[in-house]
Order: sequence, then structure tokens, then C-alpha cells
Amino acid sequence: MEGVFQAGKEDDIAELGLEILGISNAKNLSSIYSGNLHCRSFQKLKCLYLDCCPKLSTVFSSSQLPENLKVLQVRFCDKLETVFEQSSAEPKLQNLETLYLWELPELTSVGCRLPSLQTLKVWECPKLQKLEDTIRLAESMQTLWISNVVDLKNIYSGSRQLETLILESCPMLETIVTSLQQPQSPMTVKIKSCNKLKPVSGSNTLSESIMQ
Repeated sequence: MEGVFQAGKEDDIAELGLEILGISNAKNLSSIYSGNLHCRSFQKLKCLYLDCCPKLSTVFSSSQLPENLKVLQVRFCDKLETVFEQSSAEPKLQNLETLYLWELPELTSVGCRLPSLQTLKVWECPKLQKLEDTIRLAESMQTLWISNVVDLKNIYSGSRQLETLILESCPMLETIVTSLQQPQSPMTVKIKSCNKLKPVSGSNTLSESIMQ
């Protein structure tokens, strides 16, 4: 199976009304779609789970974004280079709330603005770049968990809803800035093996939680 959906069958796909889609152990899957598939094909899709698809290089192009997608989880896709492929200006996915990126050794970019993002978990994506922008633009972030993202240098989060912050093995991380306003609830913090991290701005709790 090289593609899940094919161009020319948009009406058939739309009629299915898919809200949840999971794909696992698809060894020959190279794309979610093949051809110029219209975005209305995915208009009801809310949750997408991709697991062990070793030939997949991107999930969606900017012209085929699933506008109502709320949850996206991608794990163990060895050749994935970008989550959302850009054509020109960076696209925006307004409704995505949860993004899990798990052991993606070739991933270099998310490639999309995610203003409604609440939960971001990134584990073992050593080549991922520009993650700072994804975090900065997510004004409702509640859970941020990042482990082994080598290029990550700064984190700025203006969210007052941030409840959980876990940072591990980010060797280039130097600065964390959180909202200067009082958070809406107590924050759980764990910071480990971030050896370049400087004193933290915006929260005494963060400054006290750095463990080298």
C-alpha cells in the first residue's frame, strides 16, 4: 500500500465521514494521499494515528490540511522529514490540540502554525528544527514534554495554562521564558541534562527545578 487515499475518489472518501484513522505497520506506505486530493476529503477527520510507517516522508501538504484535526500522533516513522509540507508561506491548522512526535530520526520540521495546541510531546527527534516557533505561537499550551531535540536553543511560552513542563537531554537549550503573569494552576516541572541552560525568566519554580 503506497497511499491510503487516491485522487478522483474524493466523494467516496467524504461520504465515509472518517473521524478517527489509525495506520500501523504499513511498510510500503509512502503518502496518506496520492495525486491532488481535495482537502474536503478529510473535513471530518479529528484523530490520526500513524505508527511504524518506515517509508512515509510527510503527513500532509499545505493544500490538503485536515481543518478539523484535533489529535495527531506519529511514531516510529524512520524517513519522516516534515509533518506538514510547505509550498510557500507557512500554513495554519487552527484546531489541532494534541501533537505527539515519537522517535522520528529524520524529522526536521513541523511545518505548520498550531495556535490551539494544548499538548506537545516530542521524544527522540534529534534533527527537529524551529520547534521554538511552534511553542511560541501556542497560546493555550498545557503540557510541554521534549526529550532529545538537539537544535532547540530557546523556549518562550506565553501560556498561563501551562501545567506540565518536562525537558530532557536538550544539549543546546540556553533559555526558558514563561508567562510573567500568575499561572492559572500549579506547574509540574522536570528539567534534566540540559547543560547549557541559564537561569530561567518568568518563574521561580522553573529556576529551582533544573537538574543537571
